[in-house]
Amino acid sequence: MQEKIPTVIIIGAEYHGFSLADHTGSLLLRPPTKQVKDIYEVANSNFSIIIAYRDRLRDVLLENVPVQWGKKCIGYEETDDGVWVLFEDGSKEFCDILVGADGVNSPVRKQKLPELQIFDYGITMIITDVAVPKNLLDRLIKLNGNGTFQETVGFNGDTTFIIFRRIPIEQENYENKNETYYRATIVYGYPTKLDDEHDEHKVDDEDPASIVNHIKYYIRKLRPECEMTNIVLELWDLVFSRELYFLY
Repeated sequence: MQEKIPTVIIIGAEYHGFSLADHTGSLLLRPPTKQVKDIYEVANSNFSIIIAYRDRLRDVLLENVPVQWGKKCIGYEETDDGVWVLFEDGSKEFCDILVGADGVNSPVRKQKLPELQIFDYGITMIITDVAVPKNLLDRLIKLNGNGTFQETVGFNGDTTFIIFRRIPIEQENYENKNETYYRATIVYGYPTKLDDEHDEHKVDDEDPASIVNHIKYYIRKLRPECEMTNIVLELWDLVFSRELYFLY
């Protein structure tokens, strides 16, 4: 029997919709959006955004699934009975179904669809989930409104996205037990052509801290000193403050 989904009613605490602001947090656009009382009404909305946390989804999908790290797929061989997956170290594994969810440079896709041309948008984008203390979220809302999907744009083509719900999360292992925390997804993107060869914060995919330092370098470089910039930087400082983070 499926567990009943709880009904959550938050009056005046949040605006279910999108808002666009400039680099200082000044509102540029907030289209009217039907407000909902609970998650069941979302299905009847013409425009809705569902916040799905990738790490939680991963945990569910990986339940009872043996995982082997450090194996690089280089191709596959199809047979009448299934698929042999070939790895760089010379090993191979047999399966019924091969899912090539291995990114833009997927060797599975290149083999299966060699004619497919990938369009490079020239955008570097980093996404993560963080636990935001109420005092910081209040500063954002005071500056940028209480919309649950907020975007800001800079003069140099860089953008930020902040997506949240005003539903408190469990307070486990937090330093300030008296503070309320909310889960948020934060995004920073910028034109890849702006990559600075003199940036001392070189990105190492195996070192998430280098990625965060890289992001903060570009935020400081491309955004003016102001409260909105400070809030964005403080949000990225939260990435390693607790176990709740997932860079992708």
